[in-house]
Amino acid sequence: MAYATLTELEAWLDPEPVPSGAARMLARATRYMDNVLLKTSVYDVDDNGMPTDADHIVAMRDACCALVEWWAENGDDGLGAGSEYTSVSAGNIALSKGSRQGGSSGQTTDPRRAPEAVEILDGAGLLGHEPRTYQCE
Repeated sequence: MAYATLTELEAWLDPEPVPSGAARMLARATRYMDNVLLKTSVYDVDDNGMPTDADHIVAMRDACCALVEWWAENGDDGLGAGSEYTSVSAGNIALSKGSRQGGSSGQTTDPRRAPEAVEILDGAGLLGHEPRTYQCE
C-alpha cells in the first residue's frame, strides 16, 4: 500500500503528465519513506500500518508525490541511479560521475532524497526523532 494514489499523484503533478511506471514509483517512494526518511518517526497507525492523524496522512501523501516528482525530473525511477552520472557514452565507454555533496562534511547524499519531501515531513513533525530505547521493569 502506498501513501499516495495515482489520482493523487496526477493532481500533484498537474499540468505535467504522470511518469511511466508511476504506480511502481509510488510504492518505491513509500518504501523509501518508511525505511529511510521515517525510520525513527513516531506516529499513530491503523491495523495496516497507515497513519491515522489527518495532518500526517496529508504530509505523507504529499511527500510521496514529491519524491516521485523529484525522481521523474532527475531521470530516476526511485532506485537512485538516474542522477548518478552527468554523462554516458557508448563508443569506447566513457562515464562521468556527478557528485552530490551534502553539508559541510562533503559526504555524498542519497540522490533519491527530494528536498521538498523532507521539508513536508519535517513541517508535519515527522522528522527529527531520535531512536528510543525502553527499559523493562
